Amino acid sequence: MARTSNRFASFVFGLALLGWVTAASATPQTLLFEGSLRSVGGSPAADGAYDLTVALYADASTKDPLWSEALVGVQVKGGAVAITLGATKAIDAASLSSAAWLGVRVGAEPELPRVALHATPFARRADAATVAADLQCSGCVSSAELTFDGDLDLGGHSVKAKNGVFSGDVSAKSLTSQAITAQTVTGQSFVGDGSKLTGIAKVSGACKSGEAVVGVGADGALQCKAMGVAGGKLGDLTGGLLTNEFKTVTKPNNLPLAIPDNSGAEAAALANVIEAGAVQSISVVVEVQNSDLSKVRMVLLPPEDKVKGMTLCDPCGGLNEKAFVAVFPTQNKLKEGDLGAYVGKSAKGLWTLKVLDTGFCVPQLPGNKALCNLDNGTDGVMSSFEVQVTVLSQGAVNVPGTLYATGSFVLPTDPGQLPACSLATKGMTFSDTKKARLVTCDGADWRTLAFQPACGNSIKSGEEECDDGNMDNTDACTNKCKNAVCGDGFVQAGTEICDDGNTQNGDVCAGDCSKIIGKMCSNGSGTDCNPAGQTLVGTSNFVDQTVPADWVQCMGFINTAGNDVGPNAMDNCLKSTKMRLRIWDQNNTLRVDVWMSGVANHATWWSGGQYYGNGALNFIVCEAEMWPCSNSSGFYGSNNGICGGGCGGFPAGQCLSNGNGGQVTVNPGGNGADELTKGPCYGGTNYTNYKIAVYKQP
Repeated sequence: MARTSNRFASFVFGLALLGWVTAASATPQTLLFEGSLRSVGGSPAADGAYDLTVALYADASTKDPLWSEALVGVQVKGGAVAITLGATKAIDAASLSSAAWLGVRVGAEPELPRVALHATPFARRADAATVAADLQCSGCVSSAELTFDGDLDLGGHSVKAKNGVFSGDVSAKSLTSQAITAQTVTGQSFVGDGSKLTGIAKVSGACKSGEAVVGVGADGALQCKAMGVAGGKLGDLTGGLLTNEFKTVTKPNNLPLAIPDNSGAEAAALANVIEAGAVQSISVVVEVQNSDLSKVRMVLLPPEDKVKGMTLCDPCGGLNEKAFVAVFPTQNKLKEGDLGAYVGKSAKGLWTLKVLDTGFCVPQLPGNKALCNLDNGTDGVMSSFEVQVTVLSQGAVNVPGTLYATGSFVLPTDPGQLPACSLATKGMTFSDTKKARLVTCDGADWRTLAFQPACGNSIKSGEEECDDGNMDNTDACTNKCKNAVCGDGFVQAGTEICDDGNTQNGDVCAGDCSKIIGKMCSNGSGTDCNPAGQTLVGTSNFVDQTVPADWVQCMGFINTAGNDVGPNAMDNCLKSTKMRLRIWDQNNTLRVDVWMSGVANHATWWSGGQYYGNGALNFIVCEAEMWPCSNSSGFYGSNNGICGGGCGGFPAGQCLSNGNGGQVTVNPGGNGADELTKGPCYGGTNYTNYKIAVYKQP
């Protein structure tokens, strides 16, 4: 083999071919270069076999090659040479993608001037860069090469993959994959039966009749709970807002009950449990006092057992112990029997507690005297017996809090559909719309509450002009729910002085209800100022024909020896702000004329005596015999005949005096001439045939 020194001047390649890239390999197998090897003089190199070292460089001057390969026995003919790169050492894709220069060294000579890579190698590099710099196969793209700097828009096409892993959210119109992992998956619909969604089990199963769904298990199976007697609670479904659980405490009505003293007889008390639901808990509370509890036995008989029952205690205490309080079975254990056996069953019926005393009471022992009753043969008492039961009702719902109805609350309206009234139905209510009433069971019988008229319920409805929620005729809305006006017969407080039921002038009240102008009575009568039915003697229909201006007479009579007026004759004088009393003797001489202002508009007479208002007393006519001018204590009113103060001596009924022991007292309803009299402290004089008139201003 020829080996020369410094005789080659250059190497020029003209064509490069990329060899096959297999589907299983990510790097090219061979790269073919064809070129010309020339001597220093420019002539083609001599024919023969040469040892060549070929290297790829990133640029024209770098020292270290990206890749190099030693080729032995390369045939050269006419200077032409064909070099197959990668035949002994594969060219990796990274080196190829960066290679821009080719260097050739012949034997041990220095490397010939580098030549730039041209079309064929750069085409290979461009293809590799376009697909992937380190593409290792033909017809495929490594997942490491898929990087997008924006959204991937497939133009309406779907993505189908065996697995899909996303670091962020997923939102797609159509996405098909065997597995998808993402922080959030958003879509308008998910197609499938849900059976293979991880963490979401497909709901399966069904609840039986009488059961309700209370949850879904991790395996997707429905969790059911029986309602009613089977043990379920409505409160479990409503968070306690509604429940079919009822707690009742039943007591006898004959306690305390004396215990027979060693007579063989027992003290027996009955407690009637009316709740029929399934028992959730049951307890019995007893309290007994006895001179010696070591001689006492207690037996509890449930409704279905009236013979043996359950022994609560025997004995019920130690020697000479006297007080026994117990709660079975929560705090105290039964001697014989099991109250817990009633859980899940019904406890409805009569429960009997029997107490037997087998020892004689000795009153001489300390503490026994109060317990021993030798006359009645008793020793102590059964002071308490309670059966406390919590049940689940089969047909009733309990509202532990407050039930609000934002719409309407409807009660039964047909009494024929209701059960008989008993302790079991106590509190049951229905609305009898035909008779306009409410009917409620009190445990013994149905009680009726009639509906009130619509007027006065604060709801303006129908033909009502107003509704202020009361039945007061003196305010702006009458008890007929009509707007108060002059002429309606009711004096509107603060607006009208009088109202005689019309708007005419010339009678007792002005047409605009502003003042009293006539001589009629406050009750509208022209002859009898007393309330209807209160005048007993016709001659006592006294009406003052000289009524003072702005006053109206509210009572009048002549004090004869007979019964002139009834005991309530002054009722027409109620609701006044000023009151006036005038008295004439048998000669028609005015003897008393006094009036008081500041009356507190009293609507009723006092049952006890007290001053009628706190206003000032004004004198028109006064005298020492009947009404001393020095007596300014004010009117004293009563409806029980005590106007004489400490003197007494007046018939029961309404009375009006000068408030000083009855110096002069008007007492309607007396049986004789005592309807105008002095109190006993002043001689008890009766003023026969005197005329009396009382006036008021509204």
